[in-house]
Amino acid sequence: MTNYLRAVLIVAAVTIAAVLLTFAHANASPVCMSWKTGSDQARKNYGEIASYVATTTGGAVIIVTVNLKTGTWTLWAMPTPDQACPISFGDGWEAAPDSVANPLGPSY
Repeated sequence: MTNYLRAVLIVAAVTIAAVLLTFAHANASPVCMSWKTGSDQARKNYGEIASYVATTTGGAVIIVTVNLKTGTWTLWAMPTPDQACPISFGDGWEAAPDSVANPLGPSY
């Protein structure tokens, strides 16, 4: 995966996370746990490992765990260093198509 594609995916994940964090906070409190417990459950139950990490402007850490073989994913928010909250999950995770990964064309 190229650095550009990785950057596009991280920006997309952070944007989605910011929207979901706002929505989740306004509508319901997610079930939170220690990051060790959450990452252990993601790995044990779905074969997911932490693949992307970003920090929001508000200081929360966003982590996406992914199983590249099955396509399952979980989006985690960490409002504090010892608290992880799964805020969304699904399947069908895949690399972005070339038109999204490199919208300016192959010379960029």
